Formats: sequence, structure tokens, C-alpha cells
Amino acid sequence: MTNAPRHVTGLLDMAPHADSRWVEDFVVEQRLLGVPGAQIGDALATVEEHLVATGEDVTEAFGPAKAYARELADSAPARPRGIPRRVMVSSAAGLLGLVLLPRAVAALLEGGSVEVRVGDLVALGLLAALMWGLFAFGTQVLRALVGSRRRVLLAALAPALLVAVMVGVFALLRAPLVSVPAWLVGGLGLLATGVATWLSAGDPIDLVESPDGRTLGTRRTARWTNLALFPVLTVLMCVLTWVTWASS
Repeated sequence: MTNAPRHVTGLLDMAPHADSRWVEDFVVEQRLLGVPGAQIGDALATVEEHLVATGEDVTEAFGPAKAYARELADSAPARPRGIPRRVMVSSAAGLLGLVLLPRAVAALLEGGSVEVRVGDLVALGLLAALMWGLFAFGTQVLRALVGSRRRVLLAALAPALLVAVMVGVFALLRAPLVSVPAWLVGGLGLLATGVATWLSAGDPIDLVESPDGRTLGTRRTARWTNLALFPVLTVLMCVLTWVTWASS
């Protein structure tokens, strides 16, 4: 009888005799360089085997984590790097649905149409520029964000800053341009969310996997997270829109 592949909950379980920060830096750098999860797991198994056999410190044996990760990546066959185009398209569609559907719900609740304002077009332009920047310079941006604990904190604050900017744009640029039927906006929002979900369903699940079949997390959880992300966020935004309308 074949045993089901096991999974671990932390990177250090892949190489318990290595320093946790070294393992984290190594895996992040390998991911940024587009190295497949199975290859990362194999490298961690090699590191662990060496440390167990020699008792050496991981930095003394293999050098700085990022430098070793680049050395391994450079010696492997060339592979695509950066954020995949499919992920960028699905993210853009998901964001579009996240913006359109709550607007349609608000208009339907108020019995009117969706009024497109100058701020809407400016916000759309800002989001398009942001998506283009991530697509063109995705690897550089991600490397800058994960370079230190302080940068990770700043990255966590970035969505709040983006929301604040968008709210400011909507509040200041309120000049109306055109009215669009709520059903049309809602239909476009549903289409965008559906496209995002469909594309996410086709995303390959590339977990860090050791040679003995252990994976960091489970493919099932990763698959459902990909599928549910934008639909759940969109539903929550629509519910929040309804609660705000009902309490006003």
C-alpha cells in the first residue's frame, strides 16, 4: 500500500539542523529566481544531510544563503523568472471584479445606476500602472520587499497605503462623467471575478517538496486558497456595502 505524501508546516522541518534564517533566505531567493519547489526541497535535503554528517554550521559549510541560492540557480537550466503572465492577468481581473461588484450592489440598493466619476478613471489608471510595474519589475520588487524584517513590515502596510490613496482619489475627484446601468456593471464584475477564478484554477501548484515526498503545506489547501481568494474578498466587500447601506 502506498502512503500519502506527508506535509510539514515550516521550512525548518525541511532542514532542522540549519539556521532558520538561513533556510528562509535560501528558499525566498530560490523562489525569486524561479527555481521549482522539488529542486528547492532537494537542495535543502542535501544541506541537511551534509550538516548531520559533519556537524558544521550551515553558513560555514555553504556560505551566505542568498549567494548559495544564486549559485545553484545559475548552474541549473534557464527558466522563466518573475511573476508569470497568467498570475498577473488573473490578479488584474480579480481586482476589477473587486471594484465593480460592490459598486453595482450599492447602485442596486439605492435603485439607481452607477455614476462613473473622474476619480474612478484615475484610480483605474493607478491600478493599471501598479500592475504593469509588478509585471515589468516583479522580481526586483519582491526582492526589495523581502530583503529585511523592516521591509516586510512596510510591505504589510502597503495595501493600507494604497487603499488610503484610492479613498483620497474618490473623495477629491467626484466630477461625474457618465451613468452606467447597475446590471451592466454587476455583469462585468461577475465576468471579471469568473475569469480570475478560472485562471487561478489552472495555476500550477508548486510546493517545496523534499525527495522523500514531504511538502511544505498541502496541494489541496493551496488549490482552494487560489480558487477562493478573489470570490471571498469580493463577497465580503459586497456584504460590507450592504451593511453600510442598511445602517445609514
